[in-house]
Amino acid sequence: MNSSARDARVRGGRPQRRPPRKLQEDCGKLAAANKKTADFSGFYLPGRYWFSGMPFLFGKGGTVATQKDGTWKAEMFSPADQAGLAAWRTFQNTCSTKSSVGVNTDSPGQDQLFADGKAAMVYVKAWEPAAVLGKNPALKDDIGFFALPGHTADRAMPVTVSGSTIGIAANSPDKKAARDWLRIVTGAATRRRLLPWVMTAPAAVALLWSQGYLLLRLLVLSTQDFGPRSLFTGHAGFVGVDNFTPLFSGADFRSVLLRTVVFTVVCVALLMVPGFLIAHLLTGVSAWARVVTTVSLVVVWAMPMVAGTLVWQWMYQPQYGVGNWLLTKVRVFGDLTAYDWFSHPHQALGLVILLTVWKGLPFVALTLFAARGQIPESLYEAARLDGAGTLQTFRHITIPVLRPVLAILTLLEVIRSVNSFTPIWVLAQGGRDGQTTTLGVYAYITAFSRNDYGSGAPIAVVTVLILAVFSVAYVRRTAKQGDDQGDDRGETA
Repeated sequence: MNSSARDARVRGGRPQRRPPRKLQEDCGKLAAANKKTADFSGFYLPGRYWFSGMPFLFGKGGTVATQKDGTWKAEMFSPADQAGLAAWRTFQNTCSTKSSVGVNTDSPGQDQLFADGKAAMVYVKAWEPAAVLGKNPALKDDIGFFALPGHTADRAMPVTVSGSTIGIAANSPDKKAARDWLRIVTGAATRRRLLPWVMTAPAAVALLWSQGYLLLRLLVLSTQDFGPRSLFTGHAGFVGVDNFTPLFSGADFRSVLLRTVVFTVVCVALLMVPGFLIAHLLTGVSAWARVVTTVSLVVVWAMPMVAGTLVWQWMYQPQYGVGNWLLTKVRVFGDLTAYDWFSHPHQALGLVILLTVWKGLPFVALTLFAARGQIPESLYEAARLDGAGTLQTFRHITIPVLRPVLAILTLLEVIRSVNSFTPIWVLAQGGRDGQTTTLGVYAYITAFSRNDYGSGAPIAVVTVLILAVFSVAYVRRTAKQGDDQGDDRGETA
């Protein structure tokens, strides 16, 4: 940038970050710079940027439209309107001058002029700084932005509205006109932004009402010495974090936490992989086979958990369990007629995992099948025409499209597995010496079986915190992967 530009409050293409107090202060310097250099404009404002005149119009108390009988009519003929437009034209003629070499206020190419060093300051839209840098990357550290100063007071004039350059004078005497204009311009965008919040507000309020108090009461209980005596006296002393100290220092909690992690990982893996395969299978079988399979899955899903657990308990009872009888008839595992599965920790935990997978598999399979049906077949046809095989279409079409559904299903199944209580308690009651106990059962045994609510509450609090941290981290990671893939597809395109 030449010396004239530096005289115009610009150094290396960088405007002063703090705007002048009055427009006239800057106009004098810019006008002087314009006179010194033929092909240079201290300030460049394209004449086609008619909307830049709105702040001037409102600053003089003018209006752009009036409403009568519910109908808007253009109105820019009042003395105030004319005064505002005249101020805008004066601003253009004074600060943004024509030049005999390439700089013309009737042309909108201000980003190229600024990149070429022919303009010290330009009036830009939200996207144009990127266009400037695309034409001259060397200006990356030399571009500054500030609001154009007002012409009637010592405050900045334009304000950015939803990415637009339409601005309202800060000291506009006609506040109603300014508000009406903003409502017209931003009404639809504002409604679009607010609609998701409005739609989710009832559910959010219901959750806060139903769950907020319970979580708060749980936190309070975890800091109290609430034992059997408190049940009769109604008084529980405050102990702070003393209830958490033995929890983290005890070996029982660590073993239960590790068992919960293993239980969750195995359950989620056995749910997601077979569920995905069943969903894929349903898309390729005949109609009657699809109906029979779907009905079978729905029947399992609809069965109450307690009833299903009791059936499994009966199936593997010693002496008369049908499961033991069938395994014996196979003649692979020997005589299991009198075998007591629940007296062996690992076998008991294995049965609990199978029961959990059996009960949750229909939900995963049917959800993925419904999501798979939303993928257009034209994508697969195009891929096959390009020579893609089954594995390639599975990897590059099915998985990417279903990734959001897979993410939410995985998260839901992790939460369900960690909080699993009914199958573990009804089937094995925590197992011998607590060998099948997970966090949910451990909290129940501590609080209700031992009547030590003050010690049971911290277990529940830790469980909630673990799930919350995992959920936030997992969702953020999944969202980041989606953004990265979107960027990659954009670059490829």
